[in-house]
Amino acid sequence: MAAYSHVCEASMGHSGILLHSSTASHARDMLEILHQVGEEKLKYWGFSYGTVLGGTFAAMYPDKVERLVSDGNVDLREWHEKTHLNFLHDTDKVMQAFFDLCHRAGPDTCSFYADSPAAIRTRLDTLLAKLKVRPVVVPADKENGPEIPDIVTYSRVRKVLSSTLYQPQRAFERFAKTLLALEMGDGRPFYEQTTGKQPFTTVCQAETIPPTVPLSGFDEGTDDAFGAIMCSDTIPLADGIEGFLKIVRDYEEMSYAAGATNVNFPIACVNRKIRPKWRFSGELVLHQIQFLKTSYADEEL
Repeated sequence: MAAYSHVCEASMGHSGILLHSSTASHARDMLEILHQVGEEKLKYWGFSYGTVLGGTFAAMYPDKVERLVSDGNVDLREWHEKTHLNFLHDTDKVMQAFFDLCHRAGPDTCSFYADSPAAIRTRLDTLLAKLKVRPVVVPADKENGPEIPDIVTYSRVRKVLSSTLYQPQRAFERFAKTLLALEMGDGRPFYEQTTGKQPFTTVCQAETIPPTVPLSGFDEGTDDAFGAIMCSDTIPLADGIEGFLKIVRDYEEMSYAAGATNVNFPIACVNRKIRPKWRFSGELVLHQIQFLKTSYADEEL
């Protein structure tokens, strides 16, 4: 990751964009958009990182917010000042929900069913342990892919498990089918779920989308952009391996289900040398939020 950071900054440094990739810069862009479209105040609906952007905007420009909804909130203190960790706090509860709901749904609905939630967890642990020793091979297929044999490894399945826990209502049923197939030595469903050909989509959709419905069917972001923004917002990490090992252990202790696979967040910031021209302090965010709470203490929010 240190080498990757070096190449990224060498490639993008001349453009100056990395100096303006912080959330503070994006919040200022939002204010400019308001001015350009003739709106006095912001009406905003944010998800995941969108809660960071919305919360930062509200802290920077509290008098410019009309209505703001934050769904799937990121811990603003950690995002701006400390290790990005608290998002894993309830992850294992979602993992347990998979075991519980799969058992409750029964074998007709949940393909990875077993006699009890504990038995489903044991079944999953057994499968993961098997994949560590003997990955599943997806044969080459000239028409449907892959062009060369694909290998479904323990690590790849753990990463898909992590993303599944992020969107359980949408992903649980399909993930159960994928697990069953892997258990039987069939990696095709996993390949189609993760690396198979996806239908072309675009943000500029032809159909009319009601303003109350979030857009769907397109990528919410890229790994490159996410790392550049997050690392601009947070305090730089020490470059030593020992310090990073502590972060890894903290992640693993926070969640057995997805802790280890989410170290891609802090590791993306290793050896980032270019710092943003404007960075918003998390402490200031908290002071602003506390001010807002105090100001509206007598009103129903």
